Amino acid sequence: MDGPGLAAIAAGSIFTYAGVKGISVPQAVQSIVQGKSPADLPQTAAIGTPTSAAAAAGGSTDGGGGQIVQGGSAQATLQATAASFGWTGDQWQALAQIETHEAGFNPRAKNPSSGALGLAQALGHGNGSATAGTLGNEYGGNGLSDAQAKAANSGDAGAQALWMCNYIKSRYGDPVKAWAFWQAHHWY
Repeated sequence: MDGPGLAAIAAGSIFTYAGVKGISVPQAVQSIVQGKSPADLPQTAAIGTPTSAAAAAGGSTDGGGGQIVQGGSAQATLQATAASFGWTGDQWQALAQIETHEAGFNPRAKNPSSGALGLAQALGHGNGSATAGTLGNEYGGNGLSDAQAKAANSGDAGAQALWMCNYIKSRYGDPVKAWAFWQAHHWY
């Protein structure tokens, strides 16, 4: 069996295990990467049911869902975050298209003319000094606590990915609709 075949089996096993145990896929993946057993994780909502990391951390719950994923590349982080919203397949492909055109999976990307920042190219959502980070103050709200927004404003891909997914969910409903808008307007 070749590498892609083994990778597909591993991914399927993780999705199945997470669903059976009632934990999220990102939690299962993150614990495996960290060398922890997924069996030791507390059970959460069943797979496909977003949970709010911000709420668990005492943060904002203004329509936010999903959870912050840490570790791996920015692309892997965004993909795992999207999966926590149930966005796989065509939804992930649409989100990847948006991201490729916006920031190219670079959490430190900054638009020189507008100041839009990070993966989501967020602009103007920061909340004063409570959310200002080392790169700017463009992330805030959309399910993030002030501390999480500060991390996003300092280049944290996990916090930026969660903000981006919550923003797309609240504004468009899903990435396919957001991508259709992007194609017509070249922004989202």
